[in-house]
Amino acid sequence: MDTNLLIVVVAAAVLSLCSLLVLTGRCDWLIGGYKKASEEERAKFNLPRLRLLSSAAFLLCAIVPVLTFYTGSGVIIAYTILPLCIAVIVLSKTWAKQK
Repeated sequence: MDTNLLIVVVAAAVLSLCSLLVLTGRCDWLIGGYKKASEEERAKFNLPRLRLLSSAAFLLCAIVPVLTFYTGSGVIIAYTILPLCIAVIVLSKTWAKQK
């Protein structure tokens, strides 16, 4: 087995596991900024939506390196990671906020 392929598969497996753990609520500390937020700040967010959003981001970050490895083109990273970061920031400030 190629070493590069092994690294990509292990990284994708770890990110997929993180996605599953965040989605089930066992690793809320992986959600950026949530652990250090005060109780008042935490109360402003809808935690199940924030978990779903973070879990989807982890899963997409697991898929992108695999696609990049198999296509051999770095264009996939350029066109997916930046929009993903922007979407996560925007959705965490709008969709995941308490009404």
